[in-house]
Amino acid sequence: MFYSTGLILFAEPPEKNPPRLGDPNVINIQDYKVDSTGKTLETTNINQAISDVSARPGAAFSFFQPAFTSRAPC
Repeated sequence: MFYSTGLILFAEPPEKNPPRLGDPNVINIQDYKVDSTGKTLETTNINQAISDVSARPGAAFSFFQPAFTSRAPC
């Protein structure tokens, strides 16, 4: 058994051909008027984007800009 009281992170190497804005089935999280400053809790808008992506047939992605993910409050 593995027991831990700390944070565990798993990382994968960068994708060789990552999805990009403008690609079919790529949804930009900013289309949902999400505040990328990290000053506003955006759970509702992000959950709506996830629901929309999940409802699409085939593969689909939500695109988060790198600055968006690095500024989110913990």
